[in-house]
This record gives sequence, C-alpha cells and structure tokens, in this order.
Amino acid sequence: MPPSIIIVGRHRPHEISTLVFCLLAGLVFAAGVADSGALDRMGGWAPVWAVALAVSAAVALLGAFWRGAQLVGLPLEQSGLLFNAAAIFMYAASVYSYAGNRSLFTVGICLTWIWGHMARVIQIRNDLRSLRGARSAGATS
Repeated sequence: MPPSIIIVGRHRPHEISTLVFCLLAGLVFAAGVADSGALDRMGGWAPVWAVALAVSAAVALLGAFWRGAQLVGLPLEQSGLLFNAAAIFMYAASVYSYAGNRSLFTVGICLTWIWGHMARVIQIRNDLRSLRGARSAGATS
C-alpha cells in the first residue's frame, strides 16, 4: 500500500498575516518612510535588511498561494520563510542591542515568529520528502 500524504492546510492565518506585515514594513523602511533607533544599530545594513525583509516575505507569500505544482510552491514558501526568519532575527538582535531588557516583549515576539517559521520549514521539508517519495514510488510501480 502506498504511503498516505497529508499536506498541511495552505492558508495559516498567523503565518500569512506575519508575512504581509513583513512585506509592508520592509517596503516602508526600504523607502525611508519610517525610522527606528533599533535600525540605526544596523548601520549601513539597515537598507539591506529592509529589502531582505520585504523580498523574503514576498517569496514566502508567493509560495503559500501558489496554485501550480506543489513541488514549486512549497520550496518557494520554505526558502522565503528561512530568509524571513533571518531578517527577523537580525531585527530582534538590533532591538535588544538598542533597548536591552526593555525590549523583552518585542524580542520575544520576534523569536516566536522565528520559531513558527522554522516549524513550518520543517513541515514543508517533510511534505516535500513525502511528495517526492510518492512520485518516485509511482514511477516504479
């Protein structure tokens, strides 16, 4: 009997809302519309961070809403989430460097987002393994 494949629902509201926020915030900061003392700690890396935040969120959203082959959409979502987690970590480190222990809640929320992104990355990895395994099992039958 072939293995069962269970794909987690494509629309996870917390993930999607976080990615939409990261996309918008990245665009706002990249355009120089907003300023933050924490971003000043990044120095010349702040514009790079802002673009990385926006682009990684856009890639993850594209993957999450991809209606083509899952072997395209899932890797897009996965790579976007990995880079988005890195950008969020960079921000959390900058905020902590700027505000110290006063940033406990902000840094905690950032670390929680990172944890959620990484949990989803692992789910996607497992889904891709199952899909590729089923595809290769179907080819040999």
